[in-house]
Amino acid sequence: MTVLRSLSWPSRATVQAALLLLILAGFSLLAGAAIGMLGAKAAAGVLGATAILVLFFVPPAMLVWAMLGIAFVVVGQAIYFLRLEQANWLPALLGLVLYLRLPMEALIHRDARGGGQATAPVLLLLGFILIGAFSSALYWSGLWQFLLGGKDYLWILSFFFFLLLTQRDLSLYQRALSLVPWAMIAQVPFVLYQVIFVVPTRTAGARWDSVVGSFGGDPQGGGASGAMAVFLLVGCFACLGLYRQRRIAPALFWGAMLAALLCIGMAEVKVVFMLLPLLALYLYADVLFRRPLQFVVGAILLCLLLWGGLTVYFKQFGENQVIRDLPEYIEHTVELTVDPNMINMETGEMGRVAAIALWADRHFGRDLHGTLVGHGVGSVKVAKTLIGSEARHYFPQFRLGRSSLAILLWESGLAGTALLCGFFLLLSHRARRLAMKVAPDSFHAPWLRATSAAMLTAVLLLIYNTDVMAVPVMQVFLLFLAAYTVLAGKLLGGDTEARAS
Repeated sequence: MTVLRSLSWPSRATVQAALLLLILAGFSLLAGAAIGMLGAKAAAGVLGATAILVLFFVPPAMLVWAMLGIAFVVVGQAIYFLRLEQANWLPALLGLVLYLRLPMEALIHRDARGGGQATAPVLLLLGFILIGAFSSALYWSGLWQFLLGGKDYLWILSFFFFLLLTQRDLSLYQRALSLVPWAMIAQVPFVLYQVIFVVPTRTAGARWDSVVGSFGGDPQGGGASGAMAVFLLVGCFACLGLYRQRRIAPALFWGAMLAALLCIGMAEVKVVFMLLPLLALYLYADVLFRRPLQFVVGAILLCLLLWGGLTVYFKQFGENQVIRDLPEYIEHTVELTVDPNMINMETGEMGRVAAIALWADRHFGRDLHGTLVGHGVGSVKVAKTLIGSEARHYFPQFRLGRSSLAILLWESGLAGTALLCGFFLLLSHRARRLAMKVAPDSFHAPWLRATSAAMLTAVLLLIYNTDVMAVPVMQVFLLFLAAYTVLAGKLLGGDTEARAS
């Protein structure tokens, strides 16, 4: 017994050294044999595998910054300016490497105690991943469909788990979030370039879809303008709280707010006019009872801002020979969204509600398994090298992946959709409650409020576009804030908050 008590777990350095020796030895033997037998193709594969091995032993913080940099800086510019659609593979491949790192990080941080707060969000997201794997196995349509479909959203989910395992304090989060006002201002030159030089050359479709800031897209097609608008909106909520605490310089605050107003005004992102009042009411409803006069004044100013913004949008995007006034423009926009029969038979494009109505019509009472767990990852994906197993039944007449909600329902069913929505809603609730518990003058109080808005927005946006399920910058931003909420709850909220949530 004395001998057993004297035994202890090996140190982190010992674990890493042992793993490194074992992996290098096995890899060297396999690489040498493969190159000798297969030649150049094997050599290229060895180079790729070597890059993965290097990433396998890069410090965790460096990998976190790499994921943020790739998502926010590299991907958008590579797609927009260089037309490299393959740039979307970069964050996905890094996410795949992070999956390989997770067992090692779990072993290294085995002594850490996540507490009750981490349990529910982690289980919900793990459940979503398992539903995707199960439905893919149940409706198996080949490894390529699973890999290509998983590249859109499954691979990158490892970022959340990696953050939870490797970041044990809030310092990295605070440094990254402190850059957000500067990132908001940095959108201005991109937007001005797009408005002045790209929009006038647009030959097809809505010209203002070209305005996406640094978030990426096709200059002659659609882009991540919705992701840009959400990022700016969340940043505005955070900057407003930081400014009230005098934690941000007035020049930086007004620069960020004006940048957000300009960029959202130049891009046609009408969903902002729905999100802004809903999120403001959700985040500041407590002010209604504590400071009713301040709440009324704020509500009036918000209504004036929304009405002014809608008027600008109407003059810029909506006024034509058919639509002549603002109320008609609003009515027309709402009708296009909620009409369950809005399907363009020439292009296959469906309205947002129409896409969900089609899914319901083809599932309820007809396909129990598909209704509950979906048809597998990638089943509604349409790409150059793949038309998913379900998409090929309807393509090109219907494009099933009209929105994130449509993708979720077709690929993971009601079960997967409920798990992912529960993940975001739970974290939104926790972040909002935690923001009320921490010191009101702390850096984290306004950012937790803004994070609560971001998590709720993820659910509200599911029916609007495909950003949550297909745009890496949106996914990385949401997962970063999700992990931030979990860690902040552990360090700032205590076990009482976890039980209360």
